[in-house]
Amino acid sequence: MNAATVDVVVSGPPYNLAGLMPEHFKPYVDASKITSQGTGLLAVDCFSEAEGVTVKSVFPQKIEVKATEK
Repeated sequence: MNAATVDVVVSGPPYNLAGLMPEHFKPYVDASKITSQGTGLLAVDCFSEAEGVTVKSVFPQKIEVKATEK
């Protein structure tokens, strides 16, 4: 699966959720442990820049990543 978008479920007080925008969230994968070329699945996580808002889940949970030579 190659994800072009990520769906994020969040929780928090209504006054913190009211003005949320996609720009408040930064989905990412940690590719720092890749040591060889090839394709594999990596977990998707998400950083929230919104105060008082917790990321509860991210979909897709994993994406396919292809590592190539630099």
